[in-house]
Amino acid sequence: KYFRIDGNRMILGGMDHETGKQKGDPYAELEKYFKKTFGISNYKILKKWSGQVIESLDTLPFMGRTIFNKHRYIATGFAGAGMTMGTLSAMVNTDQILGRKNVYSEMFSTLRIKSIFKISLRGFNYFYHLFKDRFSRSDVSLDTLKKDSGAILNLNGEKVAVYKNEKGELNKLSAVCTHLKCIVNWNDSEKTWDCPCHGSRFKKTGEVLAGPAREPLIRIGKK
Repeated sequence: KYFRIDGNRMILGGMDHETGKQKGDPYAELEKYFKKTFGISNYKILKKWSGQVIESLDTLPFMGRTIFNKHRYIATGFAGAGMTMGTLSAMVNTDQILGRKNVYSEMFSTLRIKSIFKISLRGFNYFYHLFKDRFSRSDVSLDTLKKDSGAILNLNGEKVAVYKNEKGELNKLSAVCTHLKCIVNWNDSEKTWDCPCHGSRFKKTGEVLAGPAREPLIRIGKK
């Protein structure tokens, strides 16, 4: 957990998780933490939001020349520390372009990860969800699905992402992520469809919220 206080206002964060692998309600857990830690009962929640960050296998950013093109430079994987790492990456890349030494170049090099095991684990994660999620079954049906909620249902032998709005109307989409064909999961806290393989996120009506997917989820029939 982490927080910042400014006068009588606080920004409280935490409950970090990989996209598409959320467990429970992060906002509810943060509120429990707030009450237990600060013992304050008279408060008002003004805003709730979440965001994604990119993190490397060893949690350090990548900076400098790319693997396949010595004239192309990269700066990514800041994992929420963009103000610090963004500035540092500009210094590292500038020094490399100008041929100057930088003590951080090797630490953040794009060539530093040589562990086949770690790389294989990420590949396994993709294939695990690609096949496993296709055979999972939901204990929710069209009739028991709550309003303003979604679920992945098996309908006519097809994985369908179904959202039921507050009027009880159904919005049906293909549950197959348009990036590399994994099955998306319903994120009830954000009311979005999230892919556990590569982090793509879609609105409840299927439009892309975050890549790498570029195309929306395919609509099935009418509402």
